[in-house]
Amino acid sequence: MARYRTQDGQKYIEAENGMGWGRSIPGTWWVRDDHASAPMTLEKRKRNLKDETKDTGWYLYEDRAGGFFGEFCGSRLLEAVDAAERLINE
Repeated sequence: MARYRTQDGQKYIEAENGMGWGRSIPGTWWVRDDHASAPMTLEKRKRNLKDETKDTGWYLYEDRAGGFFGEFCGSRLLEAVDAAERLINE
């Protein structure tokens, strides 16, 4: 299970596989600290049927054609990080 960590006064999340997720916008966005791949972002979204956000929770986005765009990962942040890592590593 993912867990919170602090390094040099900065809070981040460490996934089960050791990958780190840093805060981009506190409480709203978390970005995967992996410079080898396209940027991955977990974004907190509220339910909005107008833009097809079916559930309130954390959504995975990838800045690459054919990548993840708005894949629901979970309503709780640490669970969403674990789900996002599973999706990325498939």
